[in-house]
Amino acid sequence: LDGYRRLAAGGWGHLVLETTAVCPAGRQHPAQLGLARDSFTALRRIMDEVRGVNQELTVVARLGHVGCGVPGVTGSIPELGDEQIRALSEDFAFAAEQALAAGADGVELVAAERELFIDLIRPANQRTGMYGGAFENRVRFFVEVVRRIRAAVRKPFLVGAQLAVFEGLRGGFGTAGAEELLEDLTEPLRFAQVARREG
Repeated sequence: LDGYRRLAAGGWGHLVLETTAVCPAGRQHPAQLGLARDSFTALRRIMDEVRGVNQELTVVARLGHVGCGVPGVTGSIPELGDEQIRALSEDFAFAAEQALAAGADGVELVAAERELFIDLIRPANQRTGMYGGAFENRVRFFVEVVRRIRAAVRKPFLVGAQLAVFEGLRGGFGTAGAEELLEDLTEPLRFAQVARREG
């Protein structure tokens, strides 16, 4: 809390909090902040402390999930099925509602290394079904999450994304295909258009 208090007192206008897991299975480590259905008290405490120092500060909560286990990419993480992935969009929407209730001004969806969004978006994700293969399928979950958040939080509320534009992995985001290693920003630019369209 001391770190957040210092930031709030430092004259900044915008504060992005640490990544918060949207469900217990999505935590990167046991002590990670969570906004699951059972509790949001930790985030509420942070918000109370920050608002006590700086009422004008815009505060955004990062929402994440550790990954979906795309074969050959994330290794030991159990692979999730399409229905499990789709159900997680409800967890993200609920977490956004919890963030709003705790006093946050918005959320940032984390699409960085070892996170669910980037596991799905990268070209190496050639899984069958709704969330793999073609670019439109690989960004489907991101679109579903944004739309669910917008439907759940019907007031001015920021929704953004933290994106790893080039992962530096074979088949990673920012390459031209599942076996490519060289940087190619075609898909990151397409993704930016999708994110802008979804608001």
